[in-house]
Amino acid sequence: MDNNLVSRIKNREDFLEFMNKYVISDVDDIQLKAYLESVESWVEDMDGFYGNLGLKKPENVDWSFIATLFYVGKIYE
Repeated sequence: MDNNLVSRIKNREDFLEFMNKYVISDVDDIQLKAYLESVESWVEDMDGFYGNLGLKKPENVDWSFIATLFYVGKIYE
């Protein structure tokens, strides 16, 4: 994977694409894959989560940093 890929993530949609193409697609473990798919689904639906609880949705989320956490989780020894 291109190390600059993570630095190009600017928004939630970029993060979701990254998760789908570069994180989830490479996972063979069924439980881990289900967990990562759940994270991806929650991110897709997070507006509803915050709305249903009457909470303010976070602004200025650093999606690149969050993607970095998942990226290094795959490559870190």
